[in-house]
Amino acid sequence: MSGWWHAAIALWWGSIAPLAVQATLLILAVAFVDRLLPKRTWPQLRAALWYLAMLKLVLPPGLISPLSVVRWVPRGWSVDTVPAVLEAGSAVDPVGFAGAIVALWLAGGLTLTLFSAYRMQRMRRGWSAAGHEPTPVWLLELSFAAANRVGLRRPPGLILSRSVRAPFVDGLLRPHIYLPHDLHQRIPRDQLEHVLLHELAHVKRRDPWFAAACLAIQLTYWFHPLVWLAARRLSVLREQCCDRSVARVLRDSTVDYRRTLLEFASRMVDDASAGRLGFIRPETLILARLRLLEHGGQERRWLRRGVTTVVIAAGLVGFFPVARSANAAVGAVADRITRPPGCLQLRYTVLQKLAQQRSKAGDQPRTNQEERIDEAMER
Repeated sequence: MSGWWHAAIALWWGSIAPLAVQATLLILAVAFVDRLLPKRTWPQLRAALWYLAMLKLVLPPGLISPLSVVRWVPRGWSVDTVPAVLEAGSAVDPVGFAGAIVALWLAGGLTLTLFSAYRMQRMRRGWSAAGHEPTPVWLLELSFAAANRVGLRRPPGLILSRSVRAPFVDGLLRPHIYLPHDLHQRIPRDQLEHVLLHELAHVKRRDPWFAAACLAIQLTYWFHPLVWLAARRLSVLREQCCDRSVARVLRDSTVDYRRTLLEFASRMVDDASAGRLGFIRPETLILARLRLLEHGGQERRWLRRGVTTVVIAAGLVGFFPVARSANAAVGAVADRITRPPGCLQLRYTVLQKLAQQRSKAGDQPRTNQEERIDEAMER
């Protein structure tokens, strides 16, 4: 087996595997806290906790700080590495056992990545093939005015497509808002403004970038069900955060915005194509979005930001570092993979010592024992 494959196996078992173990503990803790928080707690705070859990999956596994709670955990309870998994395969072949798992991970990740790219490309081809309607001037003016209200200096493009059933944002560097081609003819102007404010809030909050990052983490940790759970929870919280942003902009018109959400949900309850937009969800989630708007968006903004900042800082400093040494983790796994176990290692050591003694003897005649040693070394 080539050296680069050994290095790849050691890197995976020294980084991806311990991060998956650490993230399991952290995601479960975040889910427990999210469950305990009051229903009307700021969705921004909940989203920050879940983003911290996802962030752990891209940080070095051995990251630690002087204030980390792991320093209070006994040594035996730390999750530095996962060498026990390799020990389970030592009866067969530790290199083949570890390599097979890495090969399976690569195959699964590559398959899901290609499938996701193909699906997105197919959807975009469908949007283009269906054609676009020209955008009325008054609708562009409404979009510019809504962008100013949410604080966007450069509003995204607006596309009226015949193939979409509900509004959404697409694109990272150059985002566009897609609307059904006849939406501006079917709903009142104030509801259309609510729709634009919600989608513009996604752009303002950079939600397309966060969604893309979560997708990349999902594809990397495709084998981890809790990562998919965290990504799904964040998808729901992003919708709730945008609802609160719109409520702050509308102020006294929050009741009208709730009515708009309710009407859209009732119209699209039988339309499966709108499932990715936050309307076709379990009933409890739709009700949760409406419940969060009962008191409007007039909370103390400075208090929300302060509490969220403190929670993020505490998580980064005290709870995220849950491993002791990344180098030790990689080194332990690499040593387990590259060093043959048991008597085989002892045999090679003895043969190496005998070969060294022979080289020191100079040009003395070779004995039958030395010839057998050379043959064994060649094998």
